[in-house]
Amino acid sequence: MHRPSQPQHRPTFTRPLALAALAAALQPPASLRAPPGWPDPQRGRLLQHPGFEVLAFSNTYDGNFSDSKIAGVELIHHGVRTASNGDVRLSPTPEQWDIVATPVDRKVDAASGTVTTRMRFDTENFEYAVKVSPARAGVAIQVLLDKPLPVGLAGKAGFNLEFLPSAYFGKSWMSDAGTGALPLYPSGPSRRDNAGATVRLPLASGHALTLAPEDPTRRVAIRSAKATLGLYDGRNNAQNGWYVVRSLLPGGKTGTVLEWTVEGSTVPGWTRPTVIGHSQVGYHPAQRKVAILERDRNAPAPGQARLLRVAADGSTTEVQATVPQRWGQYLRYDYYTFDFSAVRKPGLYL
Repeated sequence: MHRPSQPQHRPTFTRPLALAALAAALQPPASLRAPPGWPDPQRGRLLQHPGFEVLAFSNTYDGNFSDSKIAGVELIHHGVRTASNGDVRLSPTPEQWDIVATPVDRKVDAASGTVTTRMRFDTENFEYAVKVSPARAGVAIQVLLDKPLPVGLAGKAGFNLEFLPSAYFGKSWMSDAGTGALPLYPSGPSRRDNAGATVRLPLASGHALTLAPEDPTRRVAIRSAKATLGLYDGRNNAQNGWYVVRSLLPGGKTGTVLEWTVEGSTVPGWTRPTVIGHSQVGYHPAQRKVAILERDRNAPAPGQARLLRVAADGSTTEVQATVPQRWGQYLRYDYYTFDFSAVRKPGLYL
């Protein structure tokens, strides 16, 4: 289990049989490997500024739980995955069982840093491509059609990008049409269609939209010269809903039918705090004991790591101080090991 490096990391040495070990913890499990025929996730990281990274279809959707917030265009903002599911959807506020497109092809142009992913809604006989390429302090996102949008999808198909509510509620939004606050509780206007069904309406709309303009760790600016951007509260429709920024796809057009630019602010010199992985249930005194340090690759190599023994009165005693050994790189981070196997006295440590 990984947690940010804080004083509450307290490995316990236990007397019973060995309970856990971290040897080989850095070998990626099968669940983290790319599906057959799908590029390695590392190749989908088309933008990497310190504090702001963009992934483009590095994962595929879960067929049993389509709205699982793990695929499409994703934003990693100051160490937090604040946006996901950047893709064409058939609703402004999708629910967990709403259909998603299936992947057809994905091409990475290493020279330009562009990722082009072709997707298909089989039930609608509708195929499209999402092209994502670096642009200034962010990316340009384009939706490409070889054939015009099917008539039955007019007013339904649009490009969505979903934002994590806990990263944004209570913060402001600003558009070229006004300003407001992102609600703490599910909210947003609605109306009834001719059949009596509820239709969710946007909190805001315009051609330029900025989320959290007051917060440099979360500020994201989205612009579209031709398409209208709508800001929705997806929680108003589904218990697992997020905030959604959406633009409808136009009918009767081919080629590049929609284009956004997405830019994220960054804090100069920011690096992600080191994450420490260790056994949460303790170690047998005689077993091998290795903690794993997951570190931002833009950060300098760690200095000494210390193991402290905790007494009943809260005081601590240093029992080992060692410079961690570099293990290597995996995906987005550098990894180091801290071996404290020589410490054998049972007790509470941090």
